Order: sequence, then C-alpha cells, then structure tokens
Amino acid sequence: MRYHAKTIDLVSKPVLAGNEQSVILAERRLGIRLPESVREWYSEIDGQNLLSKYSNDDWALNPDEFKREEVWKGACHRFG
Repeated sequence: MRYHAKTIDLVSKPVLAGNEQSVILAERRLGIRLPESVREWYSEIDGQNLLSKYSNDDWALNPDEFKREEVWKGACHRFG
C-alpha cells in the first residue's frame, strides 16, 4: 500500500477489502484511468466505508457515481 498505509495504521482492524471491479468499470465508463491513489482507496481497501466510519462530515462517492465534467471551455493563451 503506497498512498494510504499511514491511514490504515490509525484505524481499527480489520479494514474491509475494496472492490477492484467497480474501479475497472468506472474507468471503462469514463474512458480514463483513475489516479493511483484513488484506485488504491477503492480497490485495495473499502475507502468509502472507512471514510464514513472515521470522518466527521466527509463522504466519498461510489465509483459508479464518478463522472467527468468539463470545467473550462475557454482557450489557453501564452504570453511572452
């Protein structure tokens, strides 16, 4: 575990396993590869369950709820 090992050390054991298939399906549907830290959070551990158990008010989406949104429609200009 590369990104979340320190988090896992802080919580009660055992930590539930994630669902790699849900990550694969989300990537196919979106046409992108998710960042490695996101893949780890959902594939190797059940990060959504972990966050709901130990967070104050934070929540995480299921991978089937992930969506792509265009947030910038303008052109990029270089100056100089």
